[in-house]
Amino acid sequence: MTPVRLQVVLDAKELAEIQRFAKQQRMTTAAWVRQTLRAARRATFVTDPARQVALVRDVSTYPLPEPEFDPMLREIERGSKPWLALRGMSVRWIGDPLAPAVDPGDIEALR
Repeated sequence: MTPVRLQVVLDAKELAEIQRFAKQQRMTTAAWVRQTLRAARRATFVTDPARQVALVRDVSTYPLPEPEFDPMLREIERGSKPWLALRGMSVRWIGDPLAPAVDPGDIEALR
């Protein structure tokens, strides 16, 4: 891979702060900036569908604890879990507005 130079215009205060961060980690400013940019790229939301599918397949191989279905269902129906809230005929995780609603018909289908 051929190295390419990236020029970024910074205010003097901002450059001094970046140089201080690099010095604290005993790195050159350039190495610190490269490391930080790589970390930012890794942390960025994935929008490529092929990469999303690959990530989901990879994560799906991780072992996860599986609760017993019937006791979990009884707890949900009783409303005994503080992080669940019953709303009519649906159940939603509190604090996660994007969580899918669970319909009683879906629960019966899973049995």
